[in-house]
Amino acid sequence: MAEAEEQFVAAPRAPGAPLRAVGYRSVLERPRQHRGLPSPHLTFIVTFDQPVRVAGTVEGGPATPADLDVLLAGLHLKPARVRMAAVQTGVQVAIDPLAARALFGVPARELRGRSLLGDEVIGTAAARLRERLATAPDWPERFRILGAETGAWVAAGSSAPRPRPELVAAWRLLEASRGRIRIERLAAEVHLSRRRLSDLFAEELGVSPKQAARTMRFTHAVARIGRGVRAADLDLAAVAAECGYADQSHLVREFQALAGASPSGWIAEEFPNIQAGGHRYAAEWEA
Repeated sequence: MAEAEEQFVAAPRAPGAPLRAVGYRSVLERPRQHRGLPSPHLTFIVTFDQPVRVAGTVEGGPATPADLDVLLAGLHLKPARVRMAAVQTGVQVAIDPLAARALFGVPARELRGRSLLGDEVIGTAAARLRERLATAPDWPERFRILGAETGAWVAAGSSAPRPRPELVAAWRLLEASRGRIRIERLAAEVHLSRRRLSDLFAEELGVSPKQAARTMRFTHAVARIGRGVRAADLDLAAVAAECGYADQSHLVREFQALAGASPSGWIAEEFPNIQAGGHRYAAEWEA
């Protein structure tokens, strides 16, 4: 077995692009369990060698394990149980859920709490994309291919119904506040009642504004914890205050609920991954 190593390479992101991608390569002493954390993004993974094994449904309890070469996971509020092969290379993409119709032909609501095979949502394009990425000579070329392929999907889905502008505006305000804006104010900002705003979120995204805000705060906290670990300067009380939690105990409770572990337990599990640059899907929220 080769010496253990983990590598993460972030793709350049065009302003306004609905996705952000990270290339990864892990060479470990043995397979390991990984927690797929809740986030405000859809998760799209393309593996180049060994498949990802989802050991259970994202939400809803145990399920028959499934080996997935290309995986799309919807929004969720519970951690996914994923078995990572000892040697694994691929690309993980965080996708704006408002782009689900254009990319996959369905609203994010229909993907809520599910882990799907790539060919279930994009047909033969899944196998073609995997082959092209796996045989590309380097990460820049892989990212170029990914951008071209997903751009073609968006172009093909240009006639798909678009999310309501009020919903888009509300989602962007939530993102800008990192989930900290009060829902009453959010509804007022987009000139809707709180009930109507909740209906729009449910119809398009399958989550409530409060649930979306919760995952955004959590994602911000994960990003800040990762930065603190890498800098050997982690202050959980400061992270809690910055990310909108009442105190450190509140942050710990949310970690238990959304990650299935305390912050310290999660850090112990993910320490090599964090040190190598993993968990930076919200890098712009670290600052």
